[in-house]
Amino acid sequence: MNKIIYRHVSRWLGAAVCAVSCASGGTALGQEINPYPRQVLRKESLHQWEFQGGTAGWTALHDCTIAATGGTLRIQSVGTDPYLISGPFSFAGPLAVQIRVKCAAGGAGEFFWTTVEASHTDAARSQHFKLVHDGQWHNYFVRIEEHGTLTHLRFDPGTAPGWIEVEKIELIRETVHPLELQSIHAEGRQITVALTNHAAEAVACRVENRPITVAGHTAQQVTFTVAGKAPFATQDVTVRAEKLPPLCRTAFIADAEAEGDWVTLKSPELTLRAARAPGLA
Repeated sequence: MNKIIYRHVSRWLGAAVCAVSCASGGTALGQEINPYPRQVLRKESLHQWEFQGGTAGWTALHDCTIAATGGTLRIQSVGTDPYLISGPFSFAGPLAVQIRVKCAAGGAGEFFWTTVEASHTDAARSQHFKLVHDGQWHNYFVRIEEHGTLTHLRFDPGTAPGWIEVEKIELIRETVHPLELQSIHAEGRQITVALTNHAAEAVACRVENRPITVAGHTAQQVTFTVAGKAPFATQDVTVRAEKLPPLCRTAFIADAEAEGDWVTLKSPELTLRAARAPGLA
């Protein structure tokens, strides 16, 4: 069978929608909708480091010096591997770090962390993030996917000599939606939704008015058929669970069997089928 790839275009005799058939492979009409971050339900501030009265317990460890000046923590990098470390704290992960910083050095930033079980820093317990070295203030939000209890935070502000200023560092706990829409797969007018429950407890919900219960830490699929006769259409897909906000995505339907005003163009390796969009001349 030919592999059919559907694309919307704005031009065929003025306006049209087209389908492309390639000469090899099977049929595939799936839409993997990730990466979609899981919906954040609320944020809780756990701890803040501000620098009006000093370095707030942060200590320079390597290739840098630090000083509190003008309400900020100024870091002077003097090498290619500067880093500093916080004072001790105790918060169960996962967490996120929000930092407001401006810098004129070079390279990516990185956070390391220690835990109750692992008191030394290691690349396995670190997270890179892009730093913009333009001398302007920027806010960065870095998630730390650690399920142990964190005890220290190490900040590596780049990989080159230069200066960095930090206005505030904050630890944040996010509560996220237990359900995640992993993918939507469309075959003609039939739509299959893949749903994952990240919580330990089962979650009862409705997918397009179809009741299902997704067990804890499991994935489940639900399939339904969309009414209509148009070759191309969109379908809003909504997952509703009690006391939780709905999850909404859009599925794109391409029905090669639908009746329509079609035209076919062929080359040795490609077949192009185009259907005039309804209501357009």
